[in-house]
Amino acid sequence: MAATGSSLGGTGTQSTASFTSFSFTASANALILLAIYSQRAGGGNNAPTVSGDNLTWVQHDTQLLGNYRATLFRAMGSPTTGGVTISFGGQTQDNITYEICQFTGVDTTGTNGSGAIVQENKNSQNTTATSLTVTNAAFASPNNVTYGSMMIAQQAAMTIDSNFTQFDQSSESNIASLMGWSNANRTSFQCTWGSFNGVSIGFSAEIKAQVIASGGFFLAAQ
Repeated sequence: MAATGSSLGGTGTQSTASFTSFSFTASANALILLAIYSQRAGGGNNAPTVSGDNLTWVQHDTQLLGNYRATLFRAMGSPTTGGVTISFGGQTQDNITYEICQFTGVDTTGTNGSGAIVQENKNSQNTTATSLTVTNAAFASPNNVTYGSMMIAQQAAMTIDSNFTQFDQSSESNIASLMGWSNANRTSFQCTWGSFNGVSIGFSAEIKAQVIASGGFFLAAQ
């Protein structure tokens, strides 16, 4: 069975410490990934928490650089339709963007989607640049696919790696972000933009496909 990625949506908001996302409908037993990017003058951004849709949202990774924090959540289960609550522990963030996607046809072992992520990698910089690359190790199986998400510290257009299909791109003042996937093994994920001096942060992951053995039994891809 091929692992397949699809968008559940993306947008942004401003000047809030807690809010409810747009409503979305995810598939049962899909790996759901939510990337949240926040900007706060003075830095020290709290890491967000997520709740809702009958799912347990696990912080898979987070990066803090300057006035920006990027946090990646995962979930898997039997979701209900609706919005999720994103909270920053009472600390108001100036600008926030977020994107949500799902991967169907994935390994369902582990807890809350842990078995569907073989490896996850990240990179960040605070300098004058026109791109950022996140590097993955060699993939465990040719059946596995690739996830990528990235933010930059300006409200500007970003261009996703040509080997990836973009899901969504969102922006608010001083922040822009996007998310996408590739249906193949990709050992790098890159985005480009017009030159500027500031923060950029990215994530990439190998998503583990589920395969069907002879006789119709599901087995995790090796």
